[in-house]
Amino acid sequence: MKFMIETYGCQMNVADSELISSILIKAGYTQVNSVYDADIIIFNTCSVRENAETRVIGRISSVASPNNGHLLIGIVGCMAQRLGEQLKKINKKIDFVVGVDQYSQLPEIIENSHRKNQFISNTIFNHSENYNYFIPTRTNETNAFVTIMRGCNNFCTYCIVPYTRGRERSRPIKEILHEIEQAGKNKIYDITLLGQNVNSYMYENNDFPDLLTEINKIDCIKRIRFVTSHPKDLSDKLINVMANSEKVCEHIHLPLQSGNNDILSRMNRNYTAEHYLNLVSKLRNAMPNIAITTDVIAGFPGETEEQFIDTLNIMNEVKFDFAYMFKYSERSGTKATELDDQVPEVVRLERLQRLIEAQTEITTEKYKSRIGTTEEIYVESVSKRNPNEMSGKTRDFKITVFDGDESMINTFVKVKINEAAGWTLKGNIVRDMSLIVAVDENFGIGKNNDLLIRIKEDMKRFKRLTTNNIVVMGRKTFESLPDKKPLENRTNIVLTNDINYKIEGVITCNSVDDVLKICKEYNKDVFIIGGEMIYSLFLPYSNKVYITKIYKKFEADKHFPSLNNSWKIIEESEMKTTDDGVNYQFFIYGGN
Repeated sequence: MKFMIETYGCQMNVADSELISSILIKAGYTQVNSVYDADIIIFNTCSVRENAETRVIGRISSVASPNNGHLLIGIVGCMAQRLGEQLKKINKKIDFVVGVDQYSQLPEIIENSHRKNQFISNTIFNHSENYNYFIPTRTNETNAFVTIMRGCNNFCTYCIVPYTRGRERSRPIKEILHEIEQAGKNKIYDITLLGQNVNSYMYENNDFPDLLTEINKIDCIKRIRFVTSHPKDLSDKLINVMANSEKVCEHIHLPLQSGNNDILSRMNRNYTAEHYLNLVSKLRNAMPNIAITTDVIAGFPGETEEQFIDTLNIMNEVKFDFAYMFKYSERSGTKATELDDQVPEVVRLERLQRLIEAQTEITTEKYKSRIGTTEEIYVESVSKRNPNEMSGKTRDFKITVFDGDESMINTFVKVKINEAAGWTLKGNIVRDMSLIVAVDENFGIGKNNDLLIRIKEDMKRFKRLTTNNIVVMGRKTFESLPDKKPLENRTNIVLTNDINYKIEGVITCNSVDDVLKICKEYNKDVFIIGGEMIYSLFLPYSNKVYITKIYKKFEADKHFPSLNNSWKIIEESEMKTTDDGVNYQFFIYGGN
């Protein structure tokens, strides 16, 4: 049978949908992406707010039409756990309801429901269930959501999650590491660790900082993120590990919820506003460029205007990079619904709007401050708005778009930011420029007019440098090429002070500024070959050239087979960047 899953809600539900897919595929079911191709449609649901449940009910009604009479319809997730058999009364087309700890039973439940044509509900909690023996079927080619723990013990008075997800339990470290290694081997380099409160992870005396330390050692991944962190459990140890783990990204989502201590107490958050501000200070001292995002609730029961102002003041003081802001929503079964002093709906909405206006101004300033910077972007997809643009994220979780093509997906590029539009950064790729200087040990052009080629290691460093790139060289270097012909499949630029020097198929420039202008205009990968003169001309474009002695063998670039490889590296500099954001590196080679 063929199944389809529609997912609503948080990243945990996304991860659970991938888990369910794995369970069903292992049992012989086939996954499809269209309702019209499916025999079974499973709705993975959210109960955090009433609106989330209303959306699902409406969607079920739309697919459960007479034309789809053969469909089996199932509800899983928090809404299934909360309502159970009541869902059948809401919509008689529902065939099965399965709670968050019973996903491994889905193949049997589906089979029985189909064969016996009867409604089945199983929402029994199993506080030992962690689904350790299933590797999720990834639906995302670039990002992996990895659940490290399930359940919640916090019982915030506004939150339904402890009642729909059960008690906290942590997965074994070895199972988590195995799942992440599998994702990395499949070339998924960005890992997000999931839990209702990841900071409370604990397995056999190993806490969350210990887990992060082990994950950071995995070679085949590049970035590590995690959500969500509870302020009461954010330790100095965790902050230290974050600051000293190169793969842990400079971003944390740290829900504030309210800036007033009395309201925080009524929410059962178990921290104060002062404690929260102290955490922010510690985080920024350890990681000055860290992005901090948050959640805030407007109009919690009993909140006065003065208490709401406390929240606004903290938002203006902290200056979050982004905030998810909500008006308080009653959820049946939570303690907050029992409080007498409910804030009128009109006041909740008015306060929410003020939060949004304040945060919009802050976020706009934050994003505009990135204009002119060069960011490392992990390319994730084609932009939804422009098929000629690619979309990815910075290390601190800011969406960035730039001109490119699908071949860039799953790679890392450097982008110089030139615009901030809404909550999106826009820019241009910074092409890596490698300056290859062919000289002999006396810093001459080469005794036999031969030419040094990019070394194998350099190709690895600039993996997008293949064909159709720009080659820049001096006049003497160009004239040393076989038959004085331009290199094929490349844009050839000759840097010379002879304004009358003209060669068919070659661009001539009279200054380095002209070269860089053309490189920026063509937006192609660039490397430069030449002798001492070229070296001296480009040298001022590095703020400081740190030279280290390196003596080793290298192999010729396969793209220049006609040129010999009898040279070795004498010196190389660290990577530098011009004022225009062009990255380049000096290599000095000597002949044998």
